[in-house]
Amino acid sequence: MSRYKRIDRKFQEQMQLARKRVEAVWYAVNVLCPDKPVGVRTELAKTFLRLSEGCQAVQKVMPKITARQVEPLVWENIQCLSMQRGRCPMLLFSTPLADAINQLLEELER
Repeated sequence: MSRYKRIDRKFQEQMQLARKRVEAVWYAVNVLCPDKPVGVRTELAKTFLRLSEGCQAVQKVMPKITARQVEPLVWENIQCLSMQRGRCPMLLFSTPLADAINQLLEELER
């Protein structure tokens, strides 16, 4: 076995659960709609599987970005808009920026 292929017990359990879900959905679709074409049954099965994703007991924990993590990201890409007497006053609101990024990530996760 290659050194890159490791047997992960948790992953194997998740794969078995996924297989059982797919088998159960296919069985239900075939029982409920035996006369429908395969394409229609496939779309119905995909819909059932998408709906079942929210039924898992363990939900993913969305990581939060802190203001301290945002600051270096912003400073790397920030420029001074106007030089006045050798100074460039600049104001950075890192906490609201972190909140906005977290909100965006949550929306993308849905």
